Amino acid sequence: MWDKRAIDAKLDEISGLVSSTREDPFDKWERENRIGRSSGRDSLAEWRAGKEKRRAKYRPQMGLEYRIESILVYMAAHPECDTAASIPNAGPAMLEALLKAGAVRTVGREALRYALTEEGSAEAARIKKWRSLAP
Repeated sequence: MWDKRAIDAKLDEISGLVSSTREDPFDKWERENRIGRSSGRDSLAEWRAGKEKRRAKYRPQMGLEYRIESILVYMAAHPECDTAASIPNAGPAMLEALLKAGAVRTVGREALRYALTEEGSAEAARIKKWRSLAP
């Protein structure tokens, strides 16, 4: 009915064999891993700087607006969606902006169908990775 280990631990604590204050596991980890590093806000700033440095190589290069980037990423994930009506939140003006940026091209004789260019596919991959590494 009673936990023998808990009883023994409490008796040890009462008798003074064991300290009653336990070290917080996070404080212990931080103390053990702080060797050669600064602590507190500096370590957070260092972590953020490192993360931004890793993220920098995936920075989008076409300078597209966020909503237009989202349409580009959607088109990369769903190649069967090739018209403004089949792409959520896309309109002719947004697809025209992607066309001007060189991310998409018109397909066939109909000017209302679009496909990604190689540059557009590369930009979509950069955007996806860039967003996944956001702090």
